[in-house]
Amino acid sequence: MQMKLGTFFGVTAILLLSGCINGLLQNPEDPAMHRDANNCLNIALENALHPVLGCEYGRSYQVRVIDKVTNYGKREFQGRFNDHLMRFFARSALPQVNLVGSRVDIWLAAPVLEPEEAFLMAVVTSSDGNFSIRLPLNLDAWAITGDNVAWLGKDIHPSPRSMRTDRLILAPQPFFTPQKLNRFLSETGILTRSDRQGRPLVQQVSGDGTVIRLDTLPFGAPQLVRFIQGLPDVKQSLAAINYETAPGVDTYQAKVFRFSINE
Repeated sequence: MQMKLGTFFGVTAILLLSGCINGLLQNPEDPAMHRDANNCLNIALENALHPVLGCEYGRSYQVRVIDKVTNYGKREFQGRFNDHLMRFFARSALPQVNLVGSRVDIWLAAPVLEPEEAFLMAVVTSSDGNFSIRLPLNLDAWAITGDNVAWLGKDIHPSPRSMRTDRLILAPQPFFTPQKLNRFLSETGILTRSDRQGRPLVQQVSGDGTVIRLDTLPFGAPQLVRFIQGLPDVKQSLAAINYETAPGVDTYQAKVFRFSINE
């Protein structure tokens, strides 16, 4: 049975707000729009001394960051992305997710104060929800982990509600001591909860007892929320279950490339 992303995100939780909204959008619509005669889109028009361009040609993509040029073959770029994405989901709490046919929009982003530190943001739009992946310009440095993946749900990128899928912050009720909270976590089975393949959802526990941070498998946090919310009298023990919003920086950014996941 194929698992669907939406199955695990139909939960209610308070969002822990952190980071900045990525802004200064030049081209929120189709990436083919507003290119110049050379098939390039300058995402940093406000910064004439530091141009950052994404260019698309018949068989290749190109990114120009000030005076540095990076070229990609389309087939290699798309193939590598698909391979990394499938390996990531195989390691996640959703190993059988079906993404075939999903659209991938590649955004080029450049921090406003450090445009030379430009990066890519891959936004995957699937029938079960949307998520984004921050990637460096160098294909050989690509890796997809819980640290650079953010869940968007029905939102489009950029969204102030984008959240990490691998981290929860549990806030106990005011009368709960750290010892009582630790006992609650142990006795309810929160720390030993497993995914469908028998792997523990919780990978690491940290905090001082006034709050507890649970680091989970990628896409494991929503599954854990569903389990916690189903516990008897959970509201008597926990004041809040917080997702951590994905970090962000102020950037110039725009869609520059688009393709679909076909296999």
